[in-house]
Amino acid sequence: MLCSLKVLFFGPRRATAFGLNFIESVGIFGLSFLVSTNAIAQSSASNNATSGEGSVAVPSPLATANGQSTDDQNLGGQTPRMEFERTRHSFGNISRGQKVSYSFGFVNAGKGVLTIRSIHSSCGCLETKVTPKDTFAAGEVGKIEFVFDSRFFVGEVVRTITIDTNAKALSTQTLSFSANVLPELLFKPNLLALGEIPKETSKAFKIQVLGMGRSPSPGAPGLSWDSMTKNGVADKSISSSERSKIMQNKGDMELVTIVSSSKFLEAEIEERDVEKQVWSVKVKLVPPLPIGSFREKITILSNATHLKIAEIPVSAEVVGHVRASSKYLEFGVVAANKAVRRSLTLQSDLSNFAIKGVDLEFKKSDALKLLKTSDLIKTSLERNADGVTIHFDLQRPKKFPADTQNINASGFLLVRTNDPDYAEMRVPFFGILRNDTR
Repeated sequence: MLCSLKVLFFGPRRATAFGLNFIESVGIFGLSFLVSTNAIAQSSASNNATSGEGSVAVPSPLATANGQSTDDQNLGGQTPRMEFERTRHSFGNISRGQKVSYSFGFVNAGKGVLTIRSIHSSCGCLETKVTPKDTFAAGEVGKIEFVFDSRFFVGEVVRTITIDTNAKALSTQTLSFSANVLPELLFKPNLLALGEIPKETSKAFKIQVLGMGRSPSPGAPGLSWDSMTKNGVADKSISSSERSKIMQNKGDMELVTIVSSSKFLEAEIEERDVEKQVWSVKVKLVPPLPIGSFREKITILSNATHLKIAEIPVSAEVVGHVRASSKYLEFGVVAANKAVRRSLTLQSDLSNFAIKGVDLEFKKSDALKLLKTSDLIKTSLERNADGVTIHFDLQRPKKFPADTQNINASGFLLVRTNDPDYAEMRVPFFGILRNDTR
């Protein structure tokens, strides 16, 4: 079955990402793909999928005033023990966009010196630290402090913080907190995932925005336009009067303006009913769209108390005239002198479509640096009813480098065509060359 090729495309003047993000350092056991999503969670179910992970490493072991490490000090049988006043906390109802903080207090209830080795959080929405220091003598107290950023959540949220210490009996402890995140503005939908679309697409989409009520909690103290723009919201087209409206925390909520991240994406407030707190935002694609992965966003700025900046991701896979039978080629294990063949078939809507040439970009390891590319892989073309098929034959070199068992062979197949949108197509490939003589 033919599918749209997710490769990297290089035009006459510049390179354009086309779908597949290929990690060149391919391991023996397979290919790693790097996928990034930027969706904003709008329900408790999606909350569980929105978070990233983060950790704070604390150097260990730490030297104390007498020059000994905490591990050395505890060799005499003195055992530290970390005891918390409580291990759970509930923030209750908070507003989306609010940053809330809390501290879990603890004491070293053991006899040895306690060392905090690391703090690991289950969400990139958390900032954590241990105070006032990293090591605690017997009887000393400390705190695990954290700040939760609720920008990307709506609904019930539960997250954890894991602390790793040098205590032997209970070296790892887990803290947790919960919050019910209430939106001041609700976006339907909260993202536009358009799937595969032709580059000539000029379709328009609508996003409904509903006012859910201004937050009863005050806005963050000292919040200014400058502090907001440090987070990447600066735009010279926003007037001073619009900025003043955005910074207001009183009266009816209102959508002030919309900023697009791309010239291929237009957005405007099409309908507004401030009394009913309902707005309609029109988002339109502007062709011709760039071939490949389309990852843009619109930013809606309002005078909401907490979420003054709301980002709506817009994603798509833009395709042109060419379709391919495979996104990448996997040769598997190549042994002895028997070559392994893999084929790539290209179809085009253009009657005069032609392949101008095929090159190879081999990522040669130290073991392969002395070998020619032609000793490893050969190519041939065949025109048939399905289109144009390119055959690639990967073979084990006749002279295998000494003291080498397996060689990871990977790189890109470079296919040049007469289609301006696909001037050069980069198709990832990988395989393993096995030395059967050892």
